[in-house]
Amino acid sequence: MQDAVTGLLTDADQPGSLQDSVAVSAPRPVLLIAAGEVPDELLAAQHIRAGSPATVQIWAAPGVGHTGALAAFPQEWQDRVGGFLAAALT
Repeated sequence: MQDAVTGLLTDADQPGSLQDSVAVSAPRPVLLIAAGEVPDELLAAQHIRAGSPATVQIWAAPGVGHTGALAAFPQEWQDRVGGFLAAALT
């Protein structure tokens, strides 16, 4: 639906899928954080990772809802995201 509305409002090309985008962006690393309490988020993350399994990491934060990992696990979030960025930017 969103793509249909966007198509009516602009001449811009429709964006590619996230799975295709990670494949095209390889070898750049990607970190996906999925909410453990939202099963579809982990399934979506796994689907996206299939585009480039060697470059996409998934952290399924247990027991949290969408965007809840930082509040529930601040130290682990800092370690995982900070470590990912430190490695990706060197």
